[in-house]
Amino acid sequence: MDFLGIIRVTNLREKKIDANKIPSKIFNNYKKVVLEHTKTRVRPTQRIEIQLLPNAFLLDSDYAIGDLDNGLIYIGTQMCFNHENPKHQECPIKSLCEGYLKNQSLIKDYRT
Repeated sequence: MDFLGIIRVTNLREKKIDANKIPSKIFNNYKKVVLEHTKTRVRPTQRIEIQLLPNAFLLDSDYAIGDLDNGLIYIGTQMCFNHENPKHQECPIKSLCEGYLKNQSLIKDYRT
């Protein structure tokens, strides 16, 4: 999951990422989301919108975007460093977390 880099959840509209930084399966799902689900009919280029990536990840799963949002909110409010009693050692996504693995200031300097 290293290809995603760091994404702050706010202000994602109109932010873009190079398509070559994500796996081809996710890019293909992204194209399907854009062309079939959002009905924009604008063929994706090599610069794709970050805010639609969660839909591409979830496209072939049993989960909806609300499930992802609820999970991230739970993790942010119950596990992260900004909680009075952080449980970062118990976090289910700590192996994907840039703040946990390399740069704890990413977590300590932001609040959920």
